[in-house]
Amino acid sequence: MMPLTILVKEHKAILRMIKIMGKIVKAMRESRSADPKLIAAVLDFIRTYVDRCHHGKEEGILFKALAGKRLYPGHKKIMFDLIRKHKMGRANVRRLDAAQRKYFNGKKDALKDIITNMETLARFYPLHIMKEDKVFFPISMGYLSGKEQRAMPGSMLKFDADMIHDKYAGVVLSAAKSISEVYSCAR
Repeated sequence: MMPLTILVKEHKAILRMIKIMGKIVKAMRESRSADPKLIAAVLDFIRTYVDRCHHGKEEGILFKALAGKRLYPGHKKIMFDLIRKHKMGRANVRRLDAAQRKYFNGKKDALKDIITNMETLARFYPLHIMKEDKVFFPISMGYLSGKEQRAMPGSMLKFDADMIHDKYAGVVLSAAKSISEVYSCAR
């Protein structure tokens, strides 16, 4: 059950952010406005922590290990459904990003799209997490040997270390590109 400890801990952090998103939505409805810093924080959290870090470990480590096993067809169906739901979540985040760009570029009617997409994410993640924690994760451990289970936390920690370095290498490249575009003399 060792790999599950890491994934379940990440689920708890995700659920805390979902509660905060609910408060953000309530505040946006009441004020009829959105705070760019809060929306940027939500997008960064979902893209970086939820998708790249957490889903990256699920898909790239756990599900990858399970793909090499002879899964019971019902269990395989659950795994593929979870992957499909990850893709749906990514699509929803892209819609949220598009809506916030429109809103902060002056299209104030895009606020309703920001709210709708945040509410969709807030409904989606608790159910998705419950399915993973209560159904699929416990089932998945039955397919992995003790040795495979013991190796997974190390792989997950290495994944996190590599991911954070990749993210900030990208930030450096983006900044370098931006400075070159904005200040043509800085080349």
